[in-house]
Amino acid sequence: MYLTKKVFIEKHTSAEGFLVQKDVHLVLALDNEFFDKDSQITLMEGSNLELLLINDKPTKPINLNILQQKNSSLKVLIINSADNYNLDLRQQTLGPNCQFKAFGTTLNYGHSDSKIKIQSHLKHNNCQTFLSFKNVLQNHSKVDFFGLIEVSQEAENCDAFLENKNLLENSNCRLKTEPILQIYNPIVKAKHAATTGFLNTGQLFYLGSRGLNPDQAKHQLVLAFCREILKEVNILCYNDRFREILD
Repeated sequence: MYLTKKVFIEKHTSAEGFLVQKDVHLVLALDNEFFDKDSQITLMEGSNLELLLINDKPTKPINLNILQQKNSSLKVLIINSADNYNLDLRQQTLGPNCQFKAFGTTLNYGHSDSKIKIQSHLKHNNCQTFLSFKNVLQNHSKVDFFGLIEVSQEAENCDAFLENKNLLENSNCRLKTEPILQIYNPIVKAKHAATTGFLNTGQLFYLGSRGLNPDQAKHQLVLAFCREILKEVNILCYNDRFREILD
């Protein structure tokens, strides 16, 4: 079931915040809309939530705390092109066999100063986290990325993956990236990576030889870098919305 913010609040509000009931499957789209500060969403046993965070206008900081009961699944898709983006997303398991995936792309221009912080705390057996974030920096923009996956001592057979990829237009951009794994149980699978680089001059030359001017060539390379997230969007209208922001 696909829901907007208004309908989600009406149907799923509780004293503890927002609840996705047992065995319910939902898609929640927040298109330049956000919950109040320090909002909490709890996924009950066997539930499934796909959360789309779309932002191309100035906004207040986004703070989300998400709790997952056993056998629940969460996927978060983020695309942002607004200045001074500030996201703080925290996920924690309350039972075994939880799955959490997050994919994000931010486009940073001018003197934008963005801060992205995402944390996953795996406290139970057989849980999985997959985090993949990409940032594009142009002009004099700045990005501070912090990603953390923590696997507690009592959580066996967990699978943790964290990556952050960054594409810089020039040396005036500023980036700080901290992809961190904290593993306290030896019976896990865990990987993390961070890459940072400039636009490929060889690729720019190739596109120029095919008739594209420098700006068009840069645009195509940025699109290719970001578009991986589109394959994760299951709703056609929001696939088009993501593509509109990228274009």
